[in-house]
Amino acid sequence: MRSRGMEMARPATLTQERASKGQRRLRVLVAEDNVVNQRVAAGLLERRGHRVVVVGTGRAALAALEAQPLDLVLMDIEMPELDGFEATAAIRAYEKEMRCGARQAPPGSAYAIPRGSEGRIPIVALTAHAMKGMEERCLAAKMDGYVSKPVRAETLDAAIAPFLAAAERAESEDAPSAIDHAAALRAVGGDAALMADVMRLFLEDCPRRVAELRAAVAGGDPTHVHRAAHAVKGAVGTFGARPARDLAAHLERAGREGRLDEAPALLDALEAELSRVTTALRDHTPAPTA
Repeated sequence: MRSRGMEMARPATLTQERASKGQRRLRVLVAEDNVVNQRVAAGLLERRGHRVVVVGTGRAALAALEAQPLDLVLMDIEMPELDGFEATAAIRAYEKEMRCGARQAPPGSAYAIPRGSEGRIPIVALTAHAMKGMEERCLAAKMDGYVSKPVRAETLDAAIAPFLAAAERAESEDAPSAIDHAAALRAVGGDAALMADVMRLFLEDCPRRVAELRAAVAGGDPTHVHRAAHAVKGAVGTFGARPARDLAAHLERAGREGRLDEAPALLDALEAELSRVTTALRDHTPAPTA
């Protein structure tokens, strides 16, 4: 997408820790130029445990999609720079080129074609024009749904429910494993007791490592970002945690090359993956014997 002349945005990321137990947390991009509408949509999504990225222009929406993997886009129809229809057309064209191999993701990009129908990220239109024919126009523009503004909790829930269910099915069917337990065990010569100790050490140390990385990103220090991400990369690599290792490597490279505009989005994605890693390790780590 950068080849279309779009600068990388630094979106504001909002996180909700009160996720409903057992519910899939979607990563949702809210592309909306009205700050009140932004807050309403983001707040409703956060209350349901979803992770939210907010941008205010069509170009920033495309940059956000390049910067990190996302599950769903709420796309305002009327925005500056690119409107919702133009931004959707650019996303669909980019996805088509990625699927057929005509375009590759830029080096260091976290962009990936999402799982789902024909490899398309779901896009739900947000519009104040609840007039006859608008829904048909949105669907004809290759959007996947339609919500009238002002956004209400019940209408937003109904609009995203099909995509939440689809994401849960896709994750259960073909999501890569957070860790490779067999490979980790081979790395320590099959010594299960040693591996259990290593797992417990990682679980104790991981919060400190993440806090260091978060502080480095917040402080805008590329050297510290590089070092902290390198340490996380090495630690998760012990367990064959390839998705987390790849994200840490992207963040390490961003620090080394001074590209900290990409760091907040990469850190969000890495923290989400580390949550999967720690859950998997706890499932595999035996309780200490008395």
